[in-house]
Amino acid sequence: MIVFEPEEKMKKEVVQTLCFQMDPIGQTLVNEMNKNIKETTQGTMEHVVRRDLQPKQKARLALITSFNSMFYWKPPGQITEVETFFYETYEKNVDTRSVIKAYRCDGLFRTCLTRDNIRVLELDSEIDGLKMYLFQPRMFFSKDFLKLLNGKQLRHYITQIGSQPIRQSIIIPRFSINSPVGLRSVFALCKPIYHFIFKNKHPQFPYPCIARIFSPDKAEFGMIYGKASRENFGPCHIYPLWDYYHKTKMAVC
Repeated sequence: MIVFEPEEKMKKEVVQTLCFQMDPIGQTLVNEMNKNIKETTQGTMEHVVRRDLQPKQKARLALITSFNSMFYWKPPGQITEVETFFYETYEKNVDTRSVIKAYRCDGLFRTCLTRDNIRVLELDSEIDGLKMYLFQPRMFFSKDFLKLLNGKQLRHYITQIGSQPIRQSIIIPRFSINSPVGLRSVFALCKPIYHFIFKNKHPQFPYPCIARIFSPDKAEFGMIYGKASRENFGPCHIYPLWDYYHKTKMAVC
C-alpha cells in the first residue's frame, strides 16, 4: 500500500483546482500547463496555450493536448537539399509556380503506381517499424481524391506496394507544421439560439452547437454541475469545459 503526502497526492490528481485571486490574468496557470506539457513530452513541446487566449476567471475546466508527429527519415542513400518548383495547377502553369526547398535522394524505395493513377511511396524511419506513406494523386483536382479517401482505401493503396524495392530518384518537399490552437475562438461565433429558430435550415441540425460545451452558462448539463452520473459511465462527474488547447507538430527531418 502506498500512502501519499498531501502535497504529493495533489500532484497525482487528474483535475487540479487553481485560484485566480492570486493571478487575475491567468499567467500562472498558462505557465503551469506549458510546464506540464514540456515535462510529459520530454521537451519536444514547450508552448501549447496561446498567449492571446489565456484562461479567464470564468474557467471551470481547461484541457490541453499535444500531438508530436515528427518523422525522422532514414534515407536509403545520400540526400541533398535542393530547390524545386511548386505548381498551383495540374497543368504546371509557369505564372503560378513558386520555389520551395526539398530533399533529393537516389536509392531503393518501395513504391507503386496504382490503377487509378496514384503514386504511393514508402519512407523508412530511424525508429524500427515506423513508416511514412506519401500519396501523389495524378489528377486535375486533388480534392476529388480526398473526397473518396478513407481508411480502407488507404490500406488498399499501401498493400499494392511490392515487397521488393526499386531504384528511384525522388524529391520530397521540406515542410513543417507547428500549430497551437485555442478552440474557444473557433466556436465563439456559434449562436445556439439559431437551432431553435431555424431548426430545419441549420447545417448542424439536429445536433446542438459545439460551443455550448465550452461555457458553464450555456452548457446543457450546467444544471447538474458536479453531480455524479451513473447512467452510462458509472460513478463519475460531468463538468462544462471552458478552454481547450491543442498543438500539433509535423515535419520530415
